[in-house]
Amino acid sequence: MKLAVEGHVDELQGRRVRGWAWCPERPGQPVTVEAWQDGVLVASSVADQQRGDLETAGKREGACAFSLLLDGVFGDVVVRTAEKDGGVELTGGRLALAPPPATLDSGTYDVLIGASVELGLHKATRWAGEAVGVGPADLIHLQELIWSLRPTAIVTTTLNVPLLRFVDSICGLAQLGGTPIFLPCEQAPEGLPGRVNVLHGSPWASEMPRQLELRVGDAEQVLVLFEAPDAPGAPTEELRRYAGLVSYRSYIVYLNTGLGQPWIGYSDRWPKDAIRKLTTGSARYAVDTRFDEQLGSTSPQGFIQRVGGLAELAKDDLALDDLDVF
Repeated sequence: MKLAVEGHVDELQGRRVRGWAWCPERPGQPVTVEAWQDGVLVASSVADQQRGDLETAGKREGACAFSLLLDGVFGDVVVRTAEKDGGVELTGGRLALAPPPATLDSGTYDVLIGASVELGLHKATRWAGEAVGVGPADLIHLQELIWSLRPTAIVTTTLNVPLLRFVDSICGLAQLGGTPIFLPCEQAPEGLPGRVNVLHGSPWASEMPRQLELRVGDAEQVLVLFEAPDAPGAPTEELRRYAGLVSYRSYIVYLNTGLGQPWIGYSDRWPKDAIRKLTTGSARYAVDTRFDEQLGSTSPQGFIQRVGGLAELAKDDLALDDLDVF
């Protein structure tokens, strides 16, 4: 007679399967849970781990949880009890494990980025019939950011009109009709979208970030699209100033970092150096490496998130801490 086993697969997190199982007819004996694939046993575990919710539910005094690691396993898997414990398939026990994503070592990745730039991938990428000047993956990432962040203001230093039209179109599709784009420049190019607000002056003047901060005002979510100045070296100070405009959990996107070192070995521009100086040891900014997992980007390490720094001491009135003034 088959044993009346109860059990459930609660979650699959990465390659880790968690759940519970027990046999009410043999409450003193924990059951063994197994994972099978095409008739082959790939993992097993005794369901004797303690869980408070199972104790509350009256399941073997709570000592019937299990955890299985399916490392290196992908495809269809069935989770069930061992034959000695009835060979019963658990509820939710049919799993489909996706294969791990293909990965590249950093050296190979850098070579591919450099080759993509030298072959003109950023020049070949088009939107609405126009070359947008960034890689196809960058367009995907930018629209993902706009849809997920729903910025209430965008600041940019790029004069790339087709790219600005792309950003304008995505904002329209996301129903962000009230989101302005602030563009500091000495001479505005023709054909800018209507949502672009031009601030006349050099974007690299030391006072320009302050002017932008005043224009942005109380915008809750500020996204910055940063195109470096047309000059050799690392734009460390310029990147730092514009990163200061980014709101918490939003991004500064350093466009076309792949056009500089180390991805183009003969370039006289060093975007990676500026990014390293902004993020290394910083509690405020971090490169979001998820955006580097997809080939087709010409902005490697360019998606930088503000992860901290909710308040700035420099803006506080320290006199308020002196109780003697009252």
